Amino acid sequence: MARARTVIAIGGAGATALALGIAVPQAMAGTQAGARAVVPSASAWKLVYEHHYGRAAAQNGFDAIVVPSSRQAWAFGGSDNFTGRPVAAHFSGGRWRPSPLPAGLTSDIFAASASSPRNVWAVVGLGQAVLRWNGSRWWVAKSWHVGSEVQLTGVTALSTTNVWVFGSGGFTGGLGTWHYNGSTWKHLTRGAAVGITKASAVSSSNMWAIGSLSAPQDSIVHFSHGRWQRVSAAAIGHHQFQAILALSATDVWVIATPATNQKTTYLMHYNGNRWSRVSVPGTAAQNGQLLGLNADGHGGFWVETVHRILHRNAAGRWLASHANTHHVFSLAPIPGTSSVLAPSAAPEPGSSSGSDAVVFENSSLG
Repeated sequence: MARARTVIAIGGAGATALALGIAVPQAMAGTQAGARAVVPSASAWKLVYEHHYGRAAAQNGFDAIVVPSSRQAWAFGGSDNFTGRPVAAHFSGGRWRPSPLPAGLTSDIFAASASSPRNVWAVVGLGQAVLRWNGSRWWVAKSWHVGSEVQLTGVTALSTTNVWVFGSGGFTGGLGTWHYNGSTWKHLTRGAAVGITKASAVSSSNMWAIGSLSAPQDSIVHFSHGRWQRVSAAAIGHHQFQAILALSATDVWVIATPATNQKTTYLMHYNGNRWSRVSVPGTAAQNGQLLGLNADGHGGFWVETVHRILHRNAAGRWLASHANTHHVFSLAPIPGTSSVLAPSAAPEPGSSSGSDAVVFENSSLG
């Protein structure tokens, strides 16, 4: 299911720097431009990269980000949404720069994954293409030519010989679940594997995913002993699922919406034995505003909501609540640092002057 563009409602690059008091960016900077809340100032977010792709009025934005090392990072998105083309930017050699993708692609990149700096994968939402970076160039690793309304929704790269690509049907048709073993692609057409939207891997033999069996995103499925199986538990029955994060075999988290109340979201946890609901500070859950889950790299995680970013550490404590000033819903920690990167857009798409794809950095979220 393609996700709506993440946006920030501020002016252009110069106005952004003045309004936020942006200082020299930190670790990933390039040469270009309930729990008691602890809310940092807007200047905690540093603009580390901004680029405009395409025509002057094009609506640009980054939607996905991967950081395989402290010296390598990728941001992905699109120019002019589904009618335009996918775009990418690469942090390497101490600076960000746009990275050319194979010609002829359309739509956006909403999902990416990397097992190392030389094994980066991305899926083009409605473009029916899987892209791979080997450390020196991008190429189309797999493509389909089945029309413009069939989607790819997720990718999980565990190694160069173990890559999963997901294309669940949602508002439009899906391309199904595919596995790459380093030489050939296999299409899984039976059982719980059929409708997977996205997955979170503990290891190559232990993955958790959001599936679509009777309705879009209506189930949790688990990969173990070489096959995908639906997870049956009363606590997660009759729900739809927004996000999933597996930190270990006994520490799995999902954001769920009950079928009986579409205006409410829950944070749910699996401890290796049973599922239970976990309280979230504030009113975001009750207002249906829990949107994303991302690991913090230290055994904890962030919960992204419409207005705030919540952090829960490995010990189970909610440490702080941070203003989601730029409406970012995807976060990636920079290994070996206390900083996190987030993709977005500026100004808000819809402006007659277009919007830029941007990357922010924050060192206060942990």
